[in-house]
Amino acid sequence: MLLASQRLGLRCCFDERLRDRTVTKITDLKKTGEHGMLKFIGGTAGIIFIIGLIVVIGIFKLLF
Repeated sequence: MLLASQRLGLRCCFDERLRDRTVTKITDLKKTGEHGMLKFIGGTAGIIFIIGLIVVIGIFKLLF
């Protein structure tokens, strides 16, 4: 059975490895240009959502 300090140490090592892997993925995204593409797609989806919301609110105002 592991002691509390040993469990904490294992979790610390796991968190460091996970953080390193995440940083590597973000760096890879920036190198390949996918980061900019994802920002563009997200922004476009956001604009379409806002326009759709305005249209739906306008339709409800006309109906009621």
